[in-house]
Amino acid sequence: MDKGQVSDKVKKIFMSLFQTEESKLVESYWTDNFFGSRLHILPGDVVAYLYAIEAEFGLQIPSAYILEGRFNSLDNVADIIFDILQKNGTCNVQNG
Repeated sequence: MDKGQVSDKVKKIFMSLFQTEESKLVESYWTDNFFGSRLHILPGDVVAYLYAIEAEFGLQIPSAYILEGRFNSLDNVADIIFDILQKNGTCNVQNG
């Protein structure tokens, strides 16, 4: 799995969980903070998203990522997943 595939899954989980149509998302949604004024996702919903991500990828996100505030945007979530999968040896090194 490469980074593009990881990003696609991260986006699909988000759209499914929050019942969002891709056509309604602006370009900056990848970098918008979950808790910011544009997305304004509730903390409990972010936890549900965390669990959905962990279930889809079959991994557990280390609490350090959460405590550092890095689990806060789609782009960061994709980076976290890709990093974990690379460390586990289940991801391609390329950033495609």
